[in-house]
Amino acid sequence: MNFPFLDMNEMAVFALILIRVSVILFMFPVFGSNLIPLPVKAGLSLLLTLYLTPIVQVNPQSFPDTVLEGGVMILCEAVMGLTLSLIVSFFFAAVQVGGQLVGYQMGFAIANVFDPVSGGQMSILSNFAFWVTLVLFIVLNGHHIFIRAVAHSFEIVPVGHLYAGRSIMPSMIKLSTDMFTLSLQIAGPAIVALLLVNAAFGIVAKVVPQINILIVAFPINVGMGLFFFGVSLQLILASMKAHLDEWERVLHSIMTVFGA
Repeated sequence: MNFPFLDMNEMAVFALILIRVSVILFMFPVFGSNLIPLPVKAGLSLLLTLYLTPIVQVNPQSFPDTVLEGGVMILCEAVMGLTLSLIVSFFFAAVQVGGQLVGYQMGFAIANVFDPVSGGQMSILSNFAFWVTLVLFIVLNGHHIFIRAVAHSFEIVPVGHLYAGRSIMPSMIKLSTDMFTLSLQIAGPAIVALLLVNAAFGIVAKVVPQINILIVAFPINVGMGLFFFGVSLQLILASMKAHLDEWERVLHSIMTVFGA
């Protein structure tokens, strides 16, 4: 295997690949958070770049002659990396939004915990759903799919050849729609059950006003919410393999738009 630092052209190829890979990894869920030390992120980006450099085919004639053209090429690599990592973030955000909706309906609006991944406050259920999804993502080799997609991106969208002739908005809108659909599929059963429970408690409060309905309703709301959220989350996660296949197809379609 040729070591990348041989001449200026190979150094340029290495640098451009490193930019795309670094942006992807630094924006990847969990890996991009403060949980992972910066030297570890940089080291993994460097190792992955060293692995990809010998197998990435680049035409030296396509390298820029001016600083401005070089800056545009660097920007193209950063945009490509940011787009790929954003697609992965959509996948995890769908489960987080579902947990957030159920948490609010259960009365956990103020029961937030610090999320080290995003650096902000997050619902307990949302945080729990995120980590469960991450574990299953790894168990189902989702990270292998993503690494293959990163390597495949250099075939579909060669280094410095980002093409913006067609808009990626239709694909991104469909991805956003799928994200909210998945969120509602996760949160829907729990929300409907909690609405029915609250309606029943409203009737009880009218019929038997002596009962302190607030004290009685809260633990039942929590129990019902956790039960139905667990059932819906289990059903969705059971079909996660299909979601991963769809996610890989969306990755390929968006890369095809960029490489058209």
